[in-house]
Amino acid sequence: MQVKGSILRRLSKSSQSIGIEVTETHVKIAEASKASNEKAELLTFVSLELPAGLIEDGKVNDWVQLEHKIKEALGTSRFSSKTVHFAIPSQLVMVRSLRLPDIAHLELRKLIQFEMNNNFRLAFEDPFYDFVKLPRSDMREEAGGENNNQPMCEVMVVAAPVQVLRQYRQLFESLGLVPSSFEIGPFSLLRLMENSGLLENNVQILVNVNERQCEITIISDGHMQITRHVEIIFKSIIQEPAEGQNENEWLNSYSSPEQTFHNGVLDLIAEIERLMNFYNYTLNNGQKILNNILLAGDLPEMIKVRNIMAQNMNQPVRLIEWSDLHVTGSHTEWKVHELAIPLGLALRGNES
Repeated sequence: MQVKGSILRRLSKSSQSIGIEVTETHVKIAEASKASNEKAELLTFVSLELPAGLIEDGKVNDWVQLEHKIKEALGTSRFSSKTVHFAIPSQLVMVRSLRLPDIAHLELRKLIQFEMNNNFRLAFEDPFYDFVKLPRSDMREEAGGENNNQPMCEVMVVAAPVQVLRQYRQLFESLGLVPSSFEIGPFSLLRLMENSGLLENNVQILVNVNERQCEITIISDGHMQITRHVEIIFKSIIQEPAEGQNENEWLNSYSSPEQTFHNGVLDLIAEIERLMNFYNYTLNNGQKILNNILLAGDLPEMIKVRNIMAQNMNQPVRLIEWSDLHVTGSHTEWKVHELAIPLGLALRGNES
């Protein structure tokens, strides 16, 4: 199947478009305008809660109901653009970093295709993949051999199931929209940071937090280096006592919502530290320091997440903000961190 556009292409010239993100709990839509050399403007946005069980582990259980919900969300505001950029649910995506010879783009694509066919174990069939070379200093093979002087490069490869991309494309087209691109959430967040002035030198960590999963991304000098999806539960699932289970036993095994939430944040901190240690050991070699940790996500208690992390980590932790973003109309409920991904998507404009 031919999938229009690139998963990884970055923001260039743009104008007006819609960004859509679907999580297990919400469909989030933002429309933005960003002409070349002009400041971005948020035109309108909406976040609509989804029925429990409609989407589980990134998989849609009822496409008809999802279409109705997106249609309902679009109907709550005046969206003028038909061009849509969509964030593929991270649970369905494979992201890998490869160290490969620094060769021409076409030859590099052939080499990656070989790796995909022979050395990658994917959880899905018929993948659509894209890749981008990561900016790095020249690397050479440490071991001896005939390729000792071969320059190397780091390549980030993203793969997603063609069937899912096709289903989302058909869904958007049935709503009268024009699906222009699919991409992963971390690139949407990075685009938002580029436009909002949040990018800094050295290392930053982006964390997108949802009720049952998180995405952790390491940025170095404004370029994505590595990203990981991790399952972390922030909300207690209250169940009735099992048959034959004593009520006291059930109460003893029950964790309060507050404790579950706190444990979830501590688990997130552990995952961040684990990924940072891996990055320092394999890619960074301790050369650059970690400046800060930026949070996005739609948990109602995002401020509490930030506070617990700040108390348990040495680096500054803050929510993603964009104070000088021009927002059309009066939107007192606007919080950048809640709609960061659809806004970052919308900043692609008419680029495919």
